[in-house]
Amino acid sequence: MIAFSALVLIAGCQDEGSRRPNDITQSNINRETRIVKNDPATRAMVMNDCRANVRRGSAKDRQNIAVFMKVPVSEAAETFCSRIVGGLESGRLTAADGNALKRGRITPAALAVLQGE
Repeated sequence: MIAFSALVLIAGCQDEGSRRPNDITQSNINRETRIVKNDPATRAMVMNDCRANVRRGSAKDRQNIAVFMKVPVSEAAETFCSRIVGGLESGRLTAADGNALKRGRITPAALAVLQGE
């Protein structure tokens, strides 16, 4: 669950560059996505952790997330987490997308998922 949660929580930005030791691997994402899809309790835990992490962010960050996703601020945490988890479960988001997000870059796939497309 560590790699999946790390991607869902979009932990801090890193400098751009090639593969790093803390990068999420696709094999980890595949394994953990199967667990989340098949275990409602684990999925609920991941969603709760994600929502809590978004809510811990600054008011400005929550506002930016809401504007980016075209939702009210009050729905930002739920929408962000639902779209990220759904994107992972559907295979629309990959480890490469997650690693790019950790570095402060957004891939076309992540953009589409976060904007609900």
